[in-house]
Amino acid sequence: MHDRRLRQRRTMIGAIALGSTLVFAVATITPAGALQHSHRRNHRHQIPHTSSQPGQLEAARTRRTISQNWSGYVASGGRFTDVSGSWTVPSVDCSSTPNGVVALWVGIDGAGSKTVEQTGTFSACDQGSASYAAWYEAFPAASIILPNPVRPGDNMSATVKNTGPQTFTLVLTNNSQGWTSTNNIQVRGRLVSAEAIVEAPSLHGQIVPLANFGTAGFSNVTANGAPLTSARSVVPVTMATLSGVVKAVPSGLSGGSFSVSWRHA
Repeated sequence: MHDRRLRQRRTMIGAIALGSTLVFAVATITPAGALQHSHRRNHRHQIPHTSSQPGQLEAARTRRTISQNWSGYVASGGRFTDVSGSWTVPSVDCSSTPNGVVALWVGIDGAGSKTVEQTGTFSACDQGSASYAAWYEAFPAASIILPNPVRPGDNMSATVKNTGPQTFTLVLTNNSQGWTSTNNIQVRGRLVSAEAIVEAPSLHGQIVPLANFGTAGFSNVTANGAPLTSARSVVPVTMATLSGVVKAVPSGLSGGSFSVSWRHA
């Protein structure tokens, strides 16, 4: 949603796609900074439904992996049956980004596959007003907004686990407010990637502005029970537009901890 304004907050959140079909546009950057290839996925965040999408990652010549809507870390090169992580819900600066959304989540698949199994939170600005919520998703199904309360500064923990053939259990806990939501989904996941992501979701197939979240940190991120760095291949993902404008950048990865910093809407 580059040239459309978000109207009513419930309408915006209700239409945004997050974790199922990520309009995950990954691109290769030349030393001159030109994006040369991209893949897109659609995210729909809704009350009560939201969505996200899968993406294909390409390593850039600068040793960066670029996405139009993801920033964070993606592990691949194995069979991933569970991923866990924690984060603090970021407060969004709606004075600098009066209309925009940012989602934080952990999930399986989505990079090199057509499904995403994920759960997380989002922080949104709609005409200068902030709102926060929790959700889960099993792309290609729409995302589901949870009724549980979420506030900026809340400490969240999430686990996505493959519990049987085409069956996953998604557990999201708000450690600050004392609630846990456990949801079972059925999807034919390929188990080819595990990720912890900051995302700019999409509305009607268009990526919405990335709300100014400052810096958001993930901690204790594990894949198959081991720190993310133990995976065979782990790549940092920088969010950038096709014209080369950098929107969000991950820090270095230490064990299972890293941060992502906002740069541009």
